[in-house]
Amino acid sequence: MVWLNRIVLALPCVVLSLAGCSGEFPVSKPSSPYVSVIPSPITVAAGSITAFAAVFEPVPTGPGSLTWSVTPESGGTVTNGGVYTASGIAGNYAVVATWTPAVPSPGGILSGSAAVEVIPVAQADAALNPNLANMDVTEC
Repeated sequence: MVWLNRIVLALPCVVLSLAGCSGEFPVSKPSSPYVSVIPSPITVAAGSITAFAAVFEPVPTGPGSLTWSVTPESGGTVTNGGVYTASGIAGNYAVVATWTPAVPSPGGILSGSAAVEVIPVAQADAALNPNLANMDVTEC
């Protein structure tokens, strides 16, 4: 009876070894490469400065270049390093990162973007209109 327990206990190990229990599990096919831009979404004040980063999955294996842009162009400016200066005009914009490989290939150009909402800056020197502040509501 003891030898039967050993056979039963050993059997799962043999079956698992045949199924790839040696640590070599089947690897799923990687998804298509992409680039994302962080932080996103983000709300910033008009004229403010924000640093963005491009995150690649998987990391590009060959040489290439990363360029930055803002859509529409009236949404502000962005440096080659991803430092964005928001427009003075409130609105919704996108900061775009585009990877172009040095050797052109089908599907080689990757592009990602971050949604940016630019809001007006509060005016510290704003004052109440005294004519409106003292107005009797019944006069309307």
